[in-house]
Amino acid sequence: MTAAAHRASPNQQSGKQTGAVPLRRLVRATARQHRMALLWTSIVVLLLAIALAATGVPLHELAARGGPSWYGATRASVDYAGVLQAFELAIQLAALLAGMFLGAPLLPREIQEGTAKLAWTQAASRNRWLLAQVLPLAGLLALAALAIGAEFGWWLSPFPQSTIGQSRPWSPWWPLLFNLNPLLLAGWVVFAFTFGVFLGAAIRRTLPAMAATLACYGAVLFEVSGSWRMHYLAPLHRAVVVQFQSGSSYGYSVYWGAQRAVIMSQALGWPDGRLLTDAEQLQSAAWMRLHHIVMWFTYQPSSRYHAFQAIELGWLVAASALLVAGAIVVIRRRLA
Repeated sequence: MTAAAHRASPNQQSGKQTGAVPLRRLVRATARQHRMALLWTSIVVLLLAIALAATGVPLHELAARGGPSWYGATRASVDYAGVLQAFELAIQLAALLAGMFLGAPLLPREIQEGTAKLAWTQAASRNRWLLAQVLPLAGLLALAALAIGAEFGWWLSPFPQSTIGQSRPWSPWWPLLFNLNPLLLAGWVVFAFTFGVFLGAAIRRTLPAMAATLACYGAVLFEVSGSWRMHYLAPLHRAVVVQFQSGSSYGYSVYWGAQRAVIMSQALGWPDGRLLTDAEQLQSAAWMRLHHIVMWFTYQPSSRYHAFQAIELGWLVAASALLVAGAIVVIRRRLA
């Protein structure tokens, strides 16, 4: 006895049948498949929110009772910098975990269990299937990041602006603090997630993809925070007169006005902008005065803060879109 097999139509072979699965059904299926990951993500976000509220409410009450001088009167007895840095690290870690535990395992798990190919045989194209996997989770992560970023801004609001601007751990330009504004935090969280999705699609194994996400995202965050960010716009330079004294001591005075500057570097140099060589720096004070040696500052004006935020958010959104597109290309080529 023989059985006749019907040849599949071109639409069926490509996974694009005439009655395509509605996108909302794919989204509901994604929510069911990843409910445990979503649950743990919700728990992490809730714990962060509770911690910020539990410390922020007493902080606001203390500021209201103490008046404008509350910070100076209490800073000796409370380690505000330590608490702030703990929250900074916790929020940065939460963004990394989104990439490691949500993004990186997303596609390898589906591919290894065979649910991806099953979805394609049910009139769900590869593009629709992948977008239904990625976009809802990215949107939820962005909303959670916006909420945490807004609450963190509320937590930080009682501190005097002069304190935030002058003391290094409180500066808005501080590497771990710069990207915690709500929009920029959402951009970094989505970038971590899509980075994990791309690496998962390329590697196709869960644990190696998670390890690669940890290494790659950590490297990008370190380089951006440590050096790239301060070169979004060309830095400015300023020469300051130096008073050289006998011996190797010297002094100078610089006033930046209301618009504070973020100092990138400073070095002795010639009036035309050339910096002193190592040998020239050993010259006497009389030689320095004779050649009118000055102190050159390389800096970014604080007025560029919002421009830098917009630039960073823009490239994060563009990079996330490219990573999703790259994941689609990898899936189509490897599983065609």
